[in-house]
Amino acid sequence: MNTKGPIEPMADDWATKPMPHMAPASNRSRLAWIRVISDVRLAGEDWALVIASRLVATRGHGWHQDSHTALRENFRMRLLLVTALLCVCGVSAASAGSYKQIKDFEVSCSVALACRIQTPAKSPAHPAVSAFTLSRKAGPDAPLEVLVAAPEALAGGSDIGFVADGKEVLKLPLAKASRNEETGEYGFPGDPETMKLLDALRNASKLEIAYKSGAGEGRSTFSLAGLVGALIFTDEAQGRLKAKDALQVKGEGTSPTIDVREISSIADVPEAIRGRFKDTGSCSFYDEGQFGYGGFDAAVGNDLRLLVLPCGDAGAYNQPFAVFVDRGSEIDQLALPDMSDEGPTTVWQAWNIDWDQSARVMTAFFKGRGLGDCGSWNKWKLRTEGDGPAFVLLEARAKGECDGEYGGGPEKWPALWPLHAK
Repeated sequence: MNTKGPIEPMADDWATKPMPHMAPASNRSRLAWIRVISDVRLAGEDWALVIASRLVATRGHGWHQDSHTALRENFRMRLLLVTALLCVCGVSAASAGSYKQIKDFEVSCSVALACRIQTPAKSPAHPAVSAFTLSRKAGPDAPLEVLVAAPEALAGGSDIGFVADGKEVLKLPLAKASRNEETGEYGFPGDPETMKLLDALRNASKLEIAYKSGAGEGRSTFSLAGLVGALIFTDEAQGRLKAKDALQVKGEGTSPTIDVREISSIADVPEAIRGRFKDTGSCSFYDEGQFGYGGFDAAVGNDLRLLVLPCGDAGAYNQPFAVFVDRGSEIDQLALPDMSDEGPTTVWQAWNIDWDQSARVMTAFFKGRGLGDCGSWNKWKLRTEGDGPAFVLLEARAKGECDGEYGGGPEKWPALWPLHAK
């Protein structure tokens, strides 16, 4: 799982070749390529979108994109690139506690169980409003936020109208929303009107969003196929099934409190270890803005908190993470037990991690190449009692041949630990 070596430019068949390993921090000021292939369905057609963006890194000047400038200008590609980086590069394995596509909707939840329910516009071919999203954090009575994505800013002072099966059910002033310039999303805070909108949508088959842009008035059309299933999946992921505040399957229960905080920037890292992620620190980045997806801070009992943080720049489909324990008075990095060709060992990084807060179990999946048909997979249990905190290795599995056969997934690959396990 712990690998070294320089980053190499990727050929056009990068997805079917073994991965070029991450460069150590001292040798990362050179070319890096990110090539993302994502199959998406837009405007009723199947598209194979290939986004190729060459990034040139210099220690003094950070990242510079010297080709495919349309990536910055075309919102749809930018939105898909973010999604692809989450799903393909392995970063999502850390940040996506849950993911599922249900008909025309995709649901993705972070480790902190903040969930997004999203669907793309079906028409027109180049919609001014290109995506509709419902977003909700975990925890009792968390509000339901509505987001609409627009490549270009909509007309100031205008309204957004939501039309379900031909009937306008809600009109929101654009001034009420906050705009994320990176994603192009307008976010409307959750309130009782949001829940009224949801009530109308769950019984409809089509949503139209009416807007006013620089080109005048227009409408984007969205399919609602799969919405109810997406709501149920979100309730299940957040532990809301049969709770009073569930989106779909309501009951008399109470939603659980999730004591996990996302760490999305170096500024959010505790000051005691922040230096490791800056300048030439052991977990530094070419551009500090690249720190983001997957970091979290979780309460794990006995007045301890677990910090799992991106540690250095990601490769094309692998993101390294470092693991720390915060005792209140000090923060220490935890070693992770692993199996090597020579026998038991420890490593200081895990790749593409996922964390189960209730079970205190962490998994890591190092992809040998983009297809995910080879690599290594580990599973650990956090023990805090006795001489802990420490991670116990429950399983270590690996598949060396990149042969296009998935072997049932990494959880079914040949076992390195326990010995003689199937």
